[in-house]
Amino acid sequence: MPKPVLLPPDLEAVFTDNKHDPETLITAFMPIFCKHVQADRIFVQPRNPQTRVCKVLRWRRDESIPWPAIPKQVIDEWFVEDNWEVEDPLWRAALHLKPSIYIEDLEKSAKEGVLNLDFESRYMFHTAFIHGHAHSPPLPPTGEPDEGGNERQFYGSVQPAVFGGPRVWSEEVRELVGRCLVRIAPLMKEVGEKAPPREHFGERS
Repeated sequence: MPKPVLLPPDLEAVFTDNKHDPETLITAFMPIFCKHVQADRIFVQPRNPQTRVCKVLRWRRDESIPWPAIPKQVIDEWFVEDNWEVEDPLWRAALHLKPSIYIEDLEKSAKEGVLNLDFESRYMFHTAFIHGHAHSPPLPPTGEPDEGGNERQFYGSVQPAVFGGPRVWSEEVRELVGRCLVRIAPLMKEVGEKAPPREHFGERS
């Protein structure tokens, strides 16, 4: 049996106090998580991987922090995802069940082919961010056998961001983010599985 994944006490309290309502839990999780990783903004996007219907929940430190302006993205309501992977290699990586990606410097990452700088500049406005991938079952630690690979699905992204320049994401932050993703992915799965079918939006599955 795997060891329980523990979080700092204030984050543990979020999971305990909201265990019967996963969407409320995610909403309460965002500001406390951002305090730990020192992020200015976050959005969490639970999704149904079979239908690609999703919902965006978000938080920002104050009104000086801009919201993303992604085309066809609706806030706090279910909608059908656009084909963002055409322009966004980070979303493409998430759909291909790759590990989370830590962007410390946008221009450097663009030169390395990790991201589309035009997409990030036009729609996201951040200067550093984490493209967290909520997989269930979670990816195993490097070097360990992958026992859940055939069943793994991508149930949404967790994207904390900062503004005002590059950011080095420390090993401590990366380790905490990994633990948080393991804990929150099953709840994002639970939320995503309640998404209305594509027919609800006038589209076929």
